[in-house]
Amino acid sequence: MGAEDLDQVKTWAHEVIGSTRRFKPDARIDGVLLQEMARGLEMIVGSVNDPVFGPYVMVGAGGVFSEIIRDTTLRFAPFGVREALDMLDELKIARVLRGYRGARPYDIDALADALVRVSELVADHAATIAELDINPLFVRHAGEAVIAADGLAGLKPVAQR
Repeated sequence: MGAEDLDQVKTWAHEVIGSTRRFKPDARIDGVLLQEMARGLEMIVGSVNDPVFGPYVMVGAGGVFSEIIRDTTLRFAPFGVREALDMLDELKIARVLRGYRGARPYDIDALADALVRVSELVADHAATIAELDINPLFVRHAGEAVIAADGLAGLKPVAQR
């Protein structure tokens, strides 16, 4: 469900505030958060900082597919675009990314760029970041970018930094 125009957004905002007021009349309401309804092919991107080998990055089919088909691949961080593209080619879902059975292909270059940036982030901050999880990362069609819908970063305990 998406808003068609500003009037629709205003109507929904008033409904949310009204509902909140009915539930808790004395609630402090500073505003209403509005964000894009993310859509696309769900991917998962994660990282673990291994105590012996250092940080590595994982990518695979996301959302419920991360649990059902367990389609992932790993690389040590940091890495470049070529390595990111190789990772994506290794996935079973690669055929879907490229436009399976005449479907419009997804923006593989934007996804590869996101992987490179995550690899650089976890490598540059290896002393601080213990793990990282982005699921889902929505991959959209060419020119539409990727969107991280949910993410979590775990930091190393201060004593280990």
